[in-house]
Amino acid sequence: MIERFKERRHLVKTLLLPMALYLLALAAAMLFMDALPPSPLRVALLLSPVAPAVFFAVRLVQLISKLDEMNRKILTDGTAVSFALTFFLTLTLGLLEMGDVLHVNNAYVGAFMVFTWLAAKLVISRRYE
Repeated sequence: MIERFKERRHLVKTLLLPMALYLLALAAAMLFMDALPPSPLRVALLLSPVAPAVFFAVRLVQLISKLDEMNRKILTDGTAVSFALTFFLTLTLGLLEMGDVLHVNNAYVGAFMVFTWLAAKLVISRRYE
């Protein structure tokens, strides 16, 4: 049980920095995009969350390659749940947007996907304890 706690702590520590950088870059892009006129600087600001997202993906692949079979299963099950929830969210948002009812920035969908994946992983991992 102590080893699982250490593994979880390592997972969170490894992914926390790229996720925090993503959220900071996203917040900066949202806050300052209107202050800049259309220019290459504005484009760079708006695309700044992509770099931490790539960093997150690389770290995630590195972590997955080091996991044992049980933890890979937990991770895969969490990914499936996150995929399904994100699919239904994007479907719902797309339909609402088609009817001009609601407009949501798609950058939030990525954050939603990561947080639902982490939550699903934590819930699923309790099943195997």
